[in-house]
Amino acid sequence: MPPPPRLPRVLWTIPLGAICTALAISGAYCSLKDDGACPLPKAASMPMLFVGGTLLCPILVCVVMAYCQRVHRRSQMHPVSDLDASVSLLKNEGGATSPSEEAMDTFVYMRACVFLCSSHFLSAWSDRMWQFALPLLLLDIFVDTLFPSALFLFVVYFVCIFVGPFAGRWVDHTDRLVLVRTAILIENLSVVTCALLLLAMLMHVHHRALLFSGVVLCGIFAQVFCDARALAIERDWVIVLAATAAPCAHDNPLTHLNTSLRRIDLTCNILAPVLFGLILDYAGSDHRAAIGAAVVGLWNVLAAPIELCMLRDVYSLVPALRAKHHLGMAKTPPPATCASYVSLWRTYLAHPTWLLSVSFCGLFMTILDDGALIIAYLKWRGVAQSIVGTSLAAGSVSGLLGTLLFPRLLHCFSLELVAVGSVWLFWLSLLPIGVAFIWFPTHSDVVMLVSLSVSRMWLWSTDLADTQIMQLRVQDDVQGSINAMQTAVSKVSFMGILSLSLIFSQPRCPSLRHRDHCMVPSIAQDTNLHMNLMLLRGNREQGVSMRWEDTKRIFPSIPTLKNHTATLVGRRIYVFGGYDGRRNHNDLHIFDCNTLSWETYSEAPHGSGDPRHPDTPPVRRHRYLHDTTFPAGRNGHTATLAKGRIYILGGWLGNGPLAADDLHILDVDALRWEQPETTGSSPGPCNMHTADYVAHIGGIVVFRGGDGKEYLNDLHLLDVDTHHWTTPTTTGTPPMRRANHSSAVLHTHLYLFGGWNGTNRLNDLHILDTTTWQWSAVDVLRGSPMPFPRAGMSFVCVRNRFFLFGGYGLSANTYPAKCFNDLYIFDPAIQSWIEVDATTWRRASVEGGGDDGGGNPNDMHDNDVLAIVGAGPSRRAGHTCTVVHRKLFIFGGSYDNEYLNDMHILDTDPPPEAAVTVPCTFQASLAQYVNSPEHSDISFVVDGRIFYGHKLILSLRSDRFRAMFSAGFREASAAQIEIPDLPYAVFDALMAYVYSGQLVRRATSSSPAALLELLVAADQYMLDHLKQLCELELQHAVDADNVHELFDGAEKANAGQLRAICEHFLRNHDAAAEFA
Repeated sequence: MPPPPRLPRVLWTIPLGAICTALAISGAYCSLKDDGACPLPKAASMPMLFVGGTLLCPILVCVVMAYCQRVHRRSQMHPVSDLDASVSLLKNEGGATSPSEEAMDTFVYMRACVFLCSSHFLSAWSDRMWQFALPLLLLDIFVDTLFPSALFLFVVYFVCIFVGPFAGRWVDHTDRLVLVRTAILIENLSVVTCALLLLAMLMHVHHRALLFSGVVLCGIFAQVFCDARALAIERDWVIVLAATAAPCAHDNPLTHLNTSLRRIDLTCNILAPVLFGLILDYAGSDHRAAIGAAVVGLWNVLAAPIELCMLRDVYSLVPALRAKHHLGMAKTPPPATCASYVSLWRTYLAHPTWLLSVSFCGLFMTILDDGALIIAYLKWRGVAQSIVGTSLAAGSVSGLLGTLLFPRLLHCFSLELVAVGSVWLFWLSLLPIGVAFIWFPTHSDVVMLVSLSVSRMWLWSTDLADTQIMQLRVQDDVQGSINAMQTAVSKVSFMGILSLSLIFSQPRCPSLRHRDHCMVPSIAQDTNLHMNLMLLRGNREQGVSMRWEDTKRIFPSIPTLKNHTATLVGRRIYVFGGYDGRRNHNDLHIFDCNTLSWETYSEAPHGSGDPRHPDTPPVRRHRYLHDTTFPAGRNGHTATLAKGRIYILGGWLGNGPLAADDLHILDVDALRWEQPETTGSSPGPCNMHTADYVAHIGGIVVFRGGDGKEYLNDLHLLDVDTHHWTTPTTTGTPPMRRANHSSAVLHTHLYLFGGWNGTNRLNDLHILDTTTWQWSAVDVLRGSPMPFPRAGMSFVCVRNRFFLFGGYGLSANTYPAKCFNDLYIFDPAIQSWIEVDATTWRRASVEGGGDDGGGNPNDMHDNDVLAIVGAGPSRRAGHTCTVVHRKLFIFGGSYDNEYLNDMHILDTDPPPEAAVTVPCTFQASLAQYVNSPEHSDISFVVDGRIFYGHKLILSLRSDRFRAMFSAGFREASAAQIEIPDLPYAVFDALMAYVYSGQLVRRATSSSPAALLELLVAADQYMLDHLKQLCELELQHAVDADNVHELFDGAEKANAGQLRAICEHFLRNHDAAAEFA
């Protein structure tokens, strides 16, 4: 028995343990104290607690070892057994043992096992945390896209297929301690470098592509040396350690070691993702990626030296590890050449275990691998980070059951039979996923998570069986090579996983835009192609855009509000109620859409002084209303305009167990409040409900949400003339109980979207036909990009389409739930959603006089891309969206604990602007040759007048003239050409442009009629730039008297920009008249 460890060997972790303890205590203190009471940033407290607490493990190991040594000394355990017992033990399992291996004392064996398992725990924790962190960090940097994660894994696996076998040969020909020392150092250094590069990607937006290349390169090094370390430990060290175990140590030492290592792997699968997910959640959206990358790097820096020291102790405790166990092997591996690579494959294919290893790798030919891509896939699908981590933890618990079941199965069945049975049970566990994806796609994510968790039990049982067969059936001198080839084959299967995932998930192409932009690019929408084309299609000829207007000049002079109401009357928006984070309001704020200014009305004070709350910001125009009683302050109510009066219903008053059930009416003309008496069966307490006026029945339809204690889905109708409540009898399947949903009316149909049912947020859409009172669920067009489930959003109808903005819910990017600032449009004509792309880019020029993209959703044609120009509102929920003609006025709301009072205006149909391409540069001296007989070789007769020209100049500038002067045409040999269809003034302007490249304005050619004639002539003579100049002039001349004439001329001249301008004028002129 070896002597007890020296004092430094026991106490070397005490300084590190003291540091870790200080980190843990400091992190716990800061996490429990308020921000001002802690000298450190609160965002850093959770990582400190996590790192410090986790790294106390080595100290506990030392304490356990010291205790075991003390017990050993007192009990004076038996001397070591001879080698024959351990040799026969492994031979009974079908293995072979080297004669140089000697059986160890039980205590020494257990000590070596503890150190080996502890080092494996640190290594497995690092691997699992890195595998979980990388896709989350990439999705936080390259927002809303799987492409970087898939590209990273694809490149890493592809390289490992070629490099991995040489790493296995390196394992076979390298000293064991040198091997693991080199692999651990390079692997951890590569991961730390990756973490630093990720931090740099967060700070340097414009260099992300280059930095990402560095991440991929470091990832390749990390993966290759991680595989080499795993091969050395699991397929070599474990076999040697099990062979030298004393007979009384375990009945089956190899199975014991294999299952112990797998249980460590699964424990790390449980804890690492969950704790890392908690760190990201605690860090907040602004610092999530940076803190995540820092935690990964710090863990690897601290864990690597501890892992090395523990493996060095195992190496010193087990003499067989220091022996030359490969008799006659070369000291250095052969060079890595193509011939040696082919030789490795031949050796692998000639080995009897290759079919077994290939079959095991085939298990992973599914999108259900629990590695980086499935994490990114579930996150992209909208599954919360904590749910992803919890599902992986559930799968790991199931895998732990598999490791507990495996030794018991070996007592009853042979090793090969256990492997075959586990494979079949694994596949049966995955069968429900294929069924769900085909027949129940809406529940596919849930079925995937459940089946994935169950299948892990049999997958890990199969893995243990495969590992043990490979350990026992592969001779020592090719252990590394054969197992490295198996790893390379598994990488081929992983690449198949990537391909399947790309097909099924349709990952979005990446954007290098900063992650804090208001919205990010996504899958491009094409209503006639089921909206499943990628944004990077390069054959888009048109773009349809809306525009956020600059609202910096609007002074936010009213309180911050959430869950208020905003009702349009004429050109004024009436805002009532709301919550500012401290109290409910009952002031009436009026926003003038013409002057973009606020004024506030409050109930006149009964005493002296200003009745407003002291924290209320000053209002530029604040007035008091006398002889009228305002409703009590509230939020979550509704305000509905009906026949010139605003009806306020319900809301949360902030006191009592239930919501309010009162009804108030604001006479807009007199600015007087009244509380009418109603008859019939009133809805009762209601909060976060909806109330919409339906003109053809003359009543307000109320879909009740919550009442303060439960969620409801009952329907009520208020007759605005008689103030009588009724409960309509409906048919069909009504929406489930919910609150904080949204609704809007189109003609005689009420559309209801989303909300919160007390358990989940919703994204379903229902229609109530108010002529038949029948409910129906909208069957959205397949392939349409569904909005993420949410509540507290705005949902309004603009020109027969519904605009959805903001809200609060779970998305593919963050957990816990967050606010959105995305914009979706629902087109009821085709039952399809359109996700709008946000961009600050706008085309400055077009070719051929085409549309410049200044249209709106009403102008969408095939191959259009719908986008928004300008910076929109920040993320928010509980805001209001008011339709004013064609514009949306978005006001207020909140994000986390920040309450807002800003106004944003979206023009859904901005006027098109004619664009002009860069003109062809011509020498200025050519302008002097317009209608000049000098050097003239052609003349034209226009209205009986001679106009001199020059064939060379005309042919260079116009394809029409070039064709006229070509051989085979009559004009080619004529000295004079008659122009019968153009007035002289128009032809003169056309020729002036040909020679000068500019639109020469003369009194006779500057009127709209003359410009229109010149536009038609420019089209005939194929002068596209002149067409654009004419469109640029004519866009300011469009009015009600000439719009039809200009539209006909645009059709005749194929002038797309002028046609779009006329269409916009006709659409908005008619709508404005109707609105007025």
